[in-house]
Amino acid sequence: MKANVELSYIYIWGNKFDEATCIAFSELIETGRLKPNRTDVEPYEVDGQVHLAELSHGLKKHYYWTPSCGQVTNKDANASLAIAAVSEHL
Repeated sequence: MKANVELSYIYIWGNKFDEATCIAFSELIETGRLKPNRTDVEPYEVDGQVHLAELSHGLKKHYYWTPSCGQVTNKDANASLAIAAVSEHL
């Protein structure tokens, strides 16, 4: 992030973070290199240790994997995560 001036959004929530990673993200946000609304984490400190909390910013979870409306034209692209109708008849 410090060397790559093109990267402006980074979503990392769900990964395991060591303290060095938490500190690095905290510094990126503090210095303005990474805008708080362009990531899905927010640093916080407890007992002198920096941690990262999840932020949603209204992001649609799984937005890029499944359509929110309409038909899927290429079923192969969404086969593993597409929502399928379930029969109510047993």
